[in-house]
Amino acid sequence: MRFASRVDRYFHVLMGVLAVAVVTLGGRYLVLGTRQAGMVLLLVALPFLLVVLPVYCRTYYVFQKGFLSIHCGLFFHRRVPYSAIRKAVLCEGMLATAGLSGCRVDLLCQERDRRYVLQLSPQDREAFLQVLLTQNPFVDTFDTSWGWPYGEDASWEESVGL
Repeated sequence: MRFASRVDRYFHVLMGVLAVAVVTLGGRYLVLGTRQAGMVLLLVALPFLLVVLPVYCRTYYVFQKGFLSIHCGLFFHRRVPYSAIRKAVLCEGMLATAGLSGCRVDLLCQERDRRYVLQLSPQDREAFLQVLLTQNPFVDTFDTSWGWPYGEDASWEESVGL
């Protein structure tokens, strides 16, 4: 089963503003004779767009036999065995994630002696968790969107068991 990444409204606006700015400013500089400035703008902005646009269009998560496959843009692809996923936390916040939204599912994973957190943002978090629980029913889940369930003085690592 495939889940597309949720994209927040602010990211749509950011991509639109960036695209319009590159086209209008680059074209203006090229037409009005300051070709060096236009070329510099295009040479800086176009590679940025070529890296960000695939992340914008090609971020998704696939439940396959034995593992969860995470695709983010052209360069990030990771397979996580279901047995490595220990906890799933519904949370909100903007950190660097394999997704374009603040409404996230943090997966706390452990493979052998290595622990790590994957921050995903599927469009339908509840359906994503249901499918995850059918693949690995031993995953602990909790929701932090209604407040932190472990008190204000507990650290994040202590409360989730890292």
